[in-house]
Amino acid sequence: MACGIYCIRNIINDKKYVGYSLCIRRRLLRHKNDLRKNKHDNPYLQNAWNKYGEDNFESYILEESSPELLKEREVFWIKELNAFNEKFGYNLTAGYDGSGSLSEEHKNKIGKAASNRKLNKTKAVTSKYLGTRYVSGKYLHKRWASELSLNKERHYFGFYYTEIEAALAYNENVKKYFGNEAKLNKISEEEIKNAKIISKQMEEDYLNKQTSKYKGVKIITESGKWSARFQINKTRIYLGTFETEIEAAMAYNEAASDYLGHNAQLNNISDKDIEKIWKI
Repeated sequence: MACGIYCIRNIINDKKYVGYSLCIRRRLLRHKNDLRKNKHDNPYLQNAWNKYGEDNFESYILEESSPELLKEREVFWIKELNAFNEKFGYNLTAGYDGSGSLSEEHKNKIGKAASNRKLNKTKAVTSKYLGTRYVSGKYLHKRWASELSLNKERHYFGFYYTEIEAALAYNENVKKYFGNEAKLNKISEEEIKNAKIISKQMEEDYLNKQTSKYKGVKIITESGKWSARFQINKTRIYLGTFETEIEAAMAYNEAASDYLGHNAQLNNISDKDIEKIWKI
């Protein structure tokens, strides 16, 4: 597992993104996963990926390096390839310079990138059924809401694992307001049967995911997602929430590597586990 500096290159316009990692292969897999899901934290790279397509990008190792020199070598290669310049690269910063502060140019570029992320944010999932919508609340594990908007007031009928269940709940409750004149969702018996099977499986999966074998990883009971945290000098650093336990464990590993370098105690994650989850 190579430790060093890597490059992601657009073969159409030769623009480059430079990064470093204690395990380049795993870091590149994570980049690819985030780009495929349209959720990469670098909007310039994400937009280019969406525009030119995955087949027009390549990745390779620029150099292998000792852990203590990674940040220094990243700065060198970003400068060498001019990757911080928007005309030639996708990097949001010129790398870590040891000062702990950013130049005004860096701040402006990161601020612009953050604005682009808000503008390019994926629209909420919609439903073909009346009174049914997908909810992206942070602490929910049942994502489909059943509701009725009436006289500028919203009436909730509950949250469900599947879209069909939410649509059925709407059908049952809307009759209380409109009686026989209520407009109902058309749902087949086969759809109802399948929804019950899926819902039962999702409930079982949720209840089974209550602990983690990885350092710094914890289940969020309300949502069924995984959180990652790293603690140093009695300060707890929140690293975010993730769809899978493996992704949270990898986020912990990256944070531990950044702060502690080669002294970090990392989670043992196999390439096989990563590829299975991300279907690389």
